[in-house]
Amino acid sequence: MKKSLTVWLMLLVLSLSVTVRAQTKAVKQAPAKTPAKKPAARPAITPAADRSNSEKLPQKTTPAPPPPPPAPAPPTATARPTRSYAKKSGGSGGYGYQKGDNLLNIGVGLSSYYYGNPIGISYEAGIDKDFSVGAQLDYNAGNYGNYYYNSSRWRYTATYLGVRGSFHVNRLLKLNTQKVDLYAGIGVGYRSFRWNDSSYGYGYDYRSGLFLNYFIGGKYYFTNKVGAFLELGYTGLSSARVGISVKF
Repeated sequence: MKKSLTVWLMLLVLSLSVTVRAQTKAVKQAPAKTPAKKPAARPAITPAADRSNSEKLPQKTTPAPPPPPPAPAPPTATARPTRSYAKKSGGSGGYGYQKGDNLLNIGVGLSSYYYGNPIGISYEAGIDKDFSVGAQLDYNAGNYGNYYYNSSRWRYTATYLGVRGSFHVNRLLKLNTQKVDLYAGIGVGYRSFRWNDSSYGYGYDYRSGLFLNYFIGGKYYFTNKVGAFLELGYTGLSSARVGISVKF
C-alpha cells in the first residue's frame, strides 16, 4: 500500500512539474503588450504662423468683373451741307447756277419808256439744270411838271406784273467759274400806264394791256450768295435793269 501511495505521489509531482514547465514556456513565447501611445498634442498655431501658412497655400481668386461698356459719345450737331460748286460731269449748267437755286433780283430800271426810273423785283426758281422760272413786278410813278402848260400838273403811274423764264448758258458755254451766271429769257405780263392832270382833274389809261418782254442778262457774285446783275432788252418798264442779286 505504501508503494502505491508513493507511486501516486511521484506521478502527481511529475504532472505538476510538467504543467508548470509548460505554462512557463507559454508565457515566455507570448509577445509583450506595449502600452497604447497617446496622440501627440497639436502645436498651437500662432497668428504669425497662420498668416505665413496662408501665404504659402494657393489663394482662391475671384475673376475680375468685365469692364463696363464705353459710354456713348454725346450727340454732335449735324453740320449743314454747304453748296458745292465743284464741276460735275453731266451735272447742272455751269457753276453760277444749278437746279434748286432760288434767285432774287432787286434793282432799278434805266432808260425807262416813261419819265423817271422804275424799281423792280423778280424771283426765279431753278427747275432744271439750265432753266429757271418765276415772276417779275416793276413800278414807276412821277410828275411831268409844267412841261406843257404852266397851270397843269401831269402825273403818271406805270405798273408791270408778269411771269418770266430764263435759260442759263454756263454749261453750254463751258464757263468754269462760280462767280458768273449768264442767261437769256422771255416773259409775258400785264402793263398798265395811267396819267392825269391834277389841275384839271382828268386822266386816262394809255396803251395798257399784255406785254411781251425779252432780255439777256448776267450776274457776278461777290460771295456764294450775293452779287450784282444787269439785264438788257424789253424788261418790263425799261430797256435795262441793274441791281443786287441774291441766291439762296
